[in-house]
Amino acid sequence: MKKYVVLIVVSFILIATLAVGAYLWLNPRNGKTSDAIQAIPINASVIVKVDDFVRLKESLNQNKVWESSLSVRGASSISDAINFIDSLRNSNSSVRSLLSNNPLCASLCALENGGSAYLFSIKLPEGVNPSDLYSLSKLQAIGLYCDEEKFYNRTSIITFKQENSEFASISVACHNGILLVGNSLVLLEESIAQLDGDVSLQKNPQFVAIDKTSGSKVDANIYINLKFLPQILKSSLSKTYQNGASTLSDIAQWIELDLNLSGNSLIMSGLSTVSDSTNSFLRILSSQKPVDIKMPSTLPVETGLLVWLGISDLDEYLEGYRSYLDRKNVIFDYTQNLSNCMNVLGMQVQDYFKSIIDEEVGIAFFPSSSNRPSDWYIVARTKSASSTRQHLQDIASKYQKQKNQEGINSQIAIKIDNQKSVTVYHYPIKGLHSLLLGSLFSTVSDEYYCFVDNWIIWGASPESLERYINANIHNNVLKNSDSFKQFSQQIPNKANYLIYINPSLIDKLAKEFLSADKPLRQPLLGLQGISYELIGGNSLIFNTLTVTSGQEVASITKSNVWETKLDAAPITKPFVVLNHTNREKEILIQDSDNNIYLINNIGRILWKRKVDGAIMGDVVQVDIFRNKKLQYTFNTALKLYVVDRNGKDVDGFPVLYAKTATNPVSVIDYDGNRDYRFFQACSDRKIYVYDIMGKLVKGWSFGKTETMVTDRVGFVRSSGLDYLIVFDANRPYLLNRKGEERVHLKQYFAKAPNSTFSLGSDNGNLFVVTTDTIGLVHRIYLNGTVEDIALQSFSKWHGFIYQDLNGDGVKDYIFSDNSTVYAFDSSQKLIFQLKVKDDIKPEILFFDFGGDNKIGVVSEKSNKIYLINSKGRLENSFLYAGSTSFSISRIAAKGNAMSLIVGSAQGTVVNYELK
Repeated sequence: MKKYVVLIVVSFILIATLAVGAYLWLNPRNGKTSDAIQAIPINASVIVKVDDFVRLKESLNQNKVWESSLSVRGASSISDAINFIDSLRNSNSSVRSLLSNNPLCASLCALENGGSAYLFSIKLPEGVNPSDLYSLSKLQAIGLYCDEEKFYNRTSIITFKQENSEFASISVACHNGILLVGNSLVLLEESIAQLDGDVSLQKNPQFVAIDKTSGSKVDANIYINLKFLPQILKSSLSKTYQNGASTLSDIAQWIELDLNLSGNSLIMSGLSTVSDSTNSFLRILSSQKPVDIKMPSTLPVETGLLVWLGISDLDEYLEGYRSYLDRKNVIFDYTQNLSNCMNVLGMQVQDYFKSIIDEEVGIAFFPSSSNRPSDWYIVARTKSASSTRQHLQDIASKYQKQKNQEGINSQIAIKIDNQKSVTVYHYPIKGLHSLLLGSLFSTVSDEYYCFVDNWIIWGASPESLERYINANIHNNVLKNSDSFKQFSQQIPNKANYLIYINPSLIDKLAKEFLSADKPLRQPLLGLQGISYELIGGNSLIFNTLTVTSGQEVASITKSNVWETKLDAAPITKPFVVLNHTNREKEILIQDSDNNIYLINNIGRILWKRKVDGAIMGDVVQVDIFRNKKLQYTFNTALKLYVVDRNGKDVDGFPVLYAKTATNPVSVIDYDGNRDYRFFQACSDRKIYVYDIMGKLVKGWSFGKTETMVTDRVGFVRSSGLDYLIVFDANRPYLLNRKGEERVHLKQYFAKAPNSTFSLGSDNGNLFVVTTDTIGLVHRIYLNGTVEDIALQSFSKWHGFIYQDLNGDGVKDYIFSDNSTVYAFDSSQKLIFQLKVKDDIKPEILFFDFGGDNKIGVVSEKSNKIYLINSKGRLENSFLYAGSTSFSISRIAAKGNAMSLIVGSAQGTVVNYELK
């Protein structure tokens, strides 16, 4: 419809100056003057009134939705035309006067031949010099148009014709002081006759009533006459659905929408009239209070279309629906079917649905994926899933006995994992939803159903319902989508009727519903969402159409086994942990809202809880009680946590630090007897040591470091002696268990902030290896000797690890700096130097594959992760989406497939299968 409305505007723009030039012939004979709206045909389907052309033009220029629509055929020429008339307005005083503070009315009308035509009108202001406009018109028409003149009711109508043009014929006239421009000569003649007669929209009580509700200081007022709208829409619909367009005339009489364009949104809001004297579907909503829209909390994120009903009083709604059908003279079949169903159900169908539906019910469409067809669902909120389940099973059981059938109410268990399954039920009575609630619900097969929390979902098959269930298991629901969150801020949160469309997910529907020879089906990929809402409660129904721009945040699908949505973007690496009850792998991760999640190996969130800040460093599993039951240990800047596998704090924890922590906590088990010590450096430059009860360890006598400690505390035992390894920003420390300096180094240096330190061995002599702020490698031997190795200079913020990359049994020196990764072998020769397209985080991940080992790096800004083999090549052209550090492990309960687990910028945890 937008196409036609804009077509009206552009056509006026192209010819307005030409038309006014005809004023010398078109001067009204009787001196009577009219308003622009009086010239609009009373059978117009759509009317647009623009009070301020300059405002509309500026709003369009700044609006992202309009910018996105320019990809539709013809829209760019419309934009050019708007800019053209604006340039004329800026350069010509007569055109400026014509468009200044002068309402412009445009209309779209259906023709008897099945086509459509536009007409717009504008009142000629005083002070406009007709001769100047005429001269300007002739100047603009030279070489473009030829003109023909015809007289109707003593009024001259000039038709400008141009062959091979989108606007091949444009007729203009001036009657009773109104300038008329349109692409149908017949339409202009009807308008002139209307101006001479006593008929106009201002004599229509319904139009007058709706016009009084129109807003001022908006970009435009749009009036829709639902009686005549179907005649326009039929040409855009496929033949199968053309007859269905006729039902629009039953909805209401008039709708008025105020157009507001701002930033990335287009919003039309206003009222529709419901008359007691006519049969209107919207009268049903007049008795309904607005209902909270909660259904997006269960709908999968891939929902392409949702048609939702909010019913505050089901009895009132059904009574209104009966009255509507009665006035349409189709009540007999309806009541007959209700009677037949009552015999089957053993109760009134209305009572049946009252026991199932709690205010919300709707249908949803999910597009096809690579391995499954499109799916339709009926979704309803229930007051109690358990009582609804029992109620439906009792009815099905009675039906089964009546029909002497076995197994009709069969149950199918959809296994989620070893701890959870969802039951899908077969229901023998079909079509009840469409019978009671209308033909809209006939699209969906309601043969099978299941429950997700307090929602009942009906679908065509167990496989279809499994798709719905999996989306909820992985928390990939519409409410959690970043794109939908942004979109929903623009729409009311209460309504009685809602249509929601994700344009990027309805291509199949568009092909099915729309005419193949129309350009309206071209997808507008720049649009984020479209919704139309109706809010009832009285005889004037409030309407809101919302369109927002912005790319839909797509789900990650490349080779992923599953993808689980978090409440916010992940900020830590997904830590692979062990479930001590079944020995399976699980994932622990934190989001930017400081929630931590435990997720099992099929992506189901087992629990979620909030902590007081971001986790610093890694999560370490411990056995505090020495009973082979594992807990998770980590710290934030304020507290030390030990959490059991159910997400509960262990007694004595969390420990509140005296000062702010500056490094990740280190968990050290001196003697391997699980008598753990927790080492924590804080902002007062002290290192605190806690025991398994969360108490400070007595006998620890270390003073202060020279500067802040930001890296973990290391530990090594050699020749029966313990060495605690500490680095601050100035120097290393080698301490004993009491915190005394065991070894005084012969050389001090400042470790690079992002360089790790590791243990190495040279002919049986242990050393700690790391790098300083210029990339110089330092080996610290336990006797205090420090050996320097110069490989290459690097920036202060480089990353470094010391690992056996090529599997030769000897560790290699691996660096990252800006967007480049370097690897040197044990003989200090360069193995490879790989530059990637994006700047990468300095952290280097190492993965031991038993020979040809791998390293990983992350580009947080571009949301990409890289896996690099020992020869410096991307592993199998590996490049997947991810914004956090990642883990690689065998997490599946069966099989030997390796999984790469990473957090994404879309707020999800993704499990990629590595081939």
